[in-house]
Order: sequence, then structure tokens, then C-alpha cells
Amino acid sequence: MKGFSFKKNILWKFLLTTSFCLLSFSEALAVPKILVPPSPFKGLNGLNFDSKGQLYVGSVPGQRIYRVDIETGKFDVLIDRPQGQADDFFFTANGNIFYTSLLEGKVRSFNLNTGDFATVASDIPLVNPIVQNQDGRVFVAQSLSPNTTGLFEIDLMGVNPPRLVLNKPGLNAFAFGPDGLLYSPGQFTGEVIKINVDTGVSEQVTTGLVNPVAVKFNSKAELFALDTATGQVLRVNRITGQTQSIAQLQPGLDNLAFAPNNLLYVSNFVE
Repeated sequence: MKGFSFKKNILWKFLLTTSFCLLSFSEALAVPKILVPPSPFKGLNGLNFDSKGQLYVGSVPGQRIYRVDIETGKFDVLIDRPQGQADDFFFTANGNIFYTSLLEGKVRSFNLNTGDFATVASDIPLVNPIVQNQDGRVFVAQSLSPNTTGLFEIDLMGVNPPRLVLNKPGLNAFAFGPDGLLYSPGQFTGEVIKINVDTGVSEQVTTGLVNPVAVKFNSKAELFALDTATGQVLRVNRITGQTQSIAQLQPGLDNLAFAPNNLLYVSNFVE
């Protein structure tokens, strides 16, 4: 009986081993079926239109700035990795693009005419939003962490060091309003605020959002905000503070931009 039991155990081990080998061999020969093709975009962040109505989209994880045809969906790479790591950006009239390299803590410029790069500011950890007002002054802020709180005015020539405007956590993609004030989401407080960039004084516009990440104005001076936690696109009355949901998208929204015809485009860093 002991000999039979020993032989039976050996047989079972042989059968199991053989089955495993056959299964492995069978799997090795199997051709995988692609259910969903991979996306060329590896997380989309900032987006903006140039003066000609051309859409550009930045990607921090992809380290690229893409040029996208809004009619066909076709795209090409304007700035490739690693220089293309862009969270937010804007264009100037003389053919420059200024953008924030969040993971490097740098503000960079790229000359569209010559192809030259320059570092405008550095040592600003998690620098995220960037905007230029009507006077040509440029402002950036730190985001994503309660410990990175600075709103700075930067010198595009890179001569003067960044000027600290105020310390406030959670500032993200922002925009100047028709009143000359800087409107920004308060990511950790669920509010939208407006800031006097000369005095550093801020005032609440609205509250009650879950995780607002971006605000922008259309050509009619109407204010819109994104809530990344809920996936909502909201119209915000900057006088009364009332909000109205105009679109329900997937959570993970990151930024928004208006085309010249006031169509609204939104990026999602999760999908």
C-alpha cells in the first residue's frame, strides 16, 4: 500500500507538471486580442489655442506638447520629451510659448520661429498654472500639495527673480477677469477666489465645490470652472457666486480652453 501511494503521488505530480507545461505552451502560442487600442496620449493636462485658432495640448507624464486638429482629431508633436513636459502654457504674439514644467519646477519658453528653448525661472517646486494679463505681466503658482503655496510674478527675460504675491494652497489653472483680478480655483477649499496681484489680497467668489482645478473666461466675460472630483463643468456668476452645471463629464478633469468661436474644450488626465 505504501508503494502504491508513493507511485500515485509521483503520477499526480507528473500529470500536474505536464498539464502546466502544456498550458504554458498553449498560452505562448495564443495571439492576444486587442479590445481597446492604446492611446497616444499619456494623460492630458493644459490646453490652449493660439491666435490662429490652433489647439495645443500638454502632457506632464507624456512630456510632450501636442498640436491637435479639432476637426479631424489628428495630431502631431510640437515639443517632444523631455523638454515638452508641460502642465500649462500660453502663447505670445511674437511666436513664443511659455510653459510650466511641473516635475522639474521650471518655467520654460520655446520660440516657434527659431526652435530655441530657454529657462525663464527655476526652483519653483510643482509649478503648475501660468497666465499672462493684458499688460504682459506673467504669473505662475504652485499646486497639488498643501506645502507648495506660492503665487509668483515672473520676469519673462529671466533677469529678475520671481516675486512672491501671496502664499495660498491649492491655486491651479487660473485666468484674469475683465476687472483685472486673477480668478483661481481653491483646490483644497472647494472655492473659487479672485486675487489682486498687486496687493496679494484675495476674496471668495463662490464655494461648495468638491475639488475645483481650473477656471477660464469666454469672450463674453463669463466665468467657467471645472470640478475634477465630480466631472462637472460649471458656469459661475462672478457677482453673485451662483453656479450652474452645464455639462457632466467623467471625473479627472484637468483644464479647459475656449476656441475663438466660444466652443469649450476640456482635458482629462485620467482617461
